[in-house]
Amino acid sequence: MSQIPFSTDWLKQFSDPYAVLGLSVSADDRRVLKRYRTVAKLLHPDGYVTAEPADRELASQLFAHLISPAYQKLKQDKDRAESLALLRVQVRRTIVKSLYRFKVDWPNSY
Repeated sequence: MSQIPFSTDWLKQFSDPYAVLGLSVSADDRRVLKRYRTVAKLLHPDGYVTAEPADRELASQLFAHLISPAYQKLKQDKDRAESLALLRVQVRRTIVKSLYRFKVDWPNSY
């Protein structure tokens, strides 16, 4: 049975390291580390000894391409500040787009 190679293209949509780790943006260093360790334990290869090889590979790839990079972005104060700034920009863009759509649609809705 042939296996489809693991593609990491879909992981690119997960740009928010806080969401990836399930953290609040106000999480402190201790909370970030604790959450990272919890998720790392869930995806550790030792937990998949009896699992199918595809499951072990998926857990390994998720950790390597999603969880670890998210933690790397949050463990340093400078990188964490950059992540927060990027999130703020994304939120502002979303709000502006929503307001613009509302203004464009509003006169035509009556």
